[in-house]
Amino acid sequence: MHNYDVYCNNCGKNGHQFYQCKIPITSFGVVAFRVNTENTNNSGRFFEGVRENEVERSSKEFKKYEFLMIRRKDTLGYIDFMRGKYTLHNSHYIMNMMKQMTIDEKTRLRTGNFTELWKNLWGDEAISNQYKSEENSSREKYNALKTGIMIKTKLYTLDALLDESMTYHQWTEPEWGFPKGRRNMQETDYECAIREFSEETGYTPNILKNIHNIIPFEENFSGSNYKSYKHKYYLMNISYLDSLHPTTFENTEVSDIGWKSFEECVSCIRPYNLEKIQMISKIHTCLTTNQFYFM
Repeated sequence: MHNYDVYCNNCGKNGHQFYQCKIPITSFGVVAFRVNTENTNNSGRFFEGVRENEVERSSKEFKKYEFLMIRRKDTLGYIDFMRGKYTLHNSHYIMNMMKQMTIDEKTRLRTGNFTELWKNLWGDEAISNQYKSEENSSREKYNALKTGIMIKTKLYTLDALLDESMTYHQWTEPEWGFPKGRRNMQETDYECAIREFSEETGYTPNILKNIHNIIPFEENFSGSNYKSYKHKYYLMNISYLDSLHPTTFENTEVSDIGWKSFEECVSCIRPYNLEKIQMISKIHTCLTTNQFYFM
């Protein structure tokens, strides 16, 4: 029997809780684009519409689309490691986390102490309190790795694992992606996407122009924790002039934001994030092969 007073923040339906939900863990966000009027192939200036004498020309001849991306403050691998999302005797799983970390994060793990690392990770006390229940368990695992643990007659230490991780690709910055997040209680998909975009980028919702005749684009993938995820993005336009207004982004989760061409987006997305590359490729193809007029 279902309890219809229970609400699931994942799918937005009643009858079960988040941890009981059968669909992938879902986040909602916005892929915002602008037309860079300072970097067009024609001599005139272009804003939201097409110029009257060029209505019949393909938009791809003179539009330079750019997309707003955000860079995480910390890598997903570093966050999961600090939260203790691993078992001590699974060195392969721990190594997968370390492969995602930046050089700086690995240095911090090697030279810092847990209390400092935990505080620097969450920053804001209110955010830290959300994960308070994980702190002691995470600390115990971190200290155990520092001391060393036996796995199949072999001694593993944090330093030894970090040394091994240095033989793989070395990342100099956290992952780039698009603003997104999980829904709040009773929040619709669309409301969640707008709120997360505004919180993470600092842009106000009123400058967003939703492209109503296009269904949201999705990323569907299995994470390194073997769980299924879905990221659902609404495609929206921001005028070039509005995009130039300085913003204050959410620095507890985001370390940088920037407008990037399609080629730059693909270049800064990590190669193993194939679904993200495929998604932005589909969006770029959609924009460059169809004619849009933004009111």
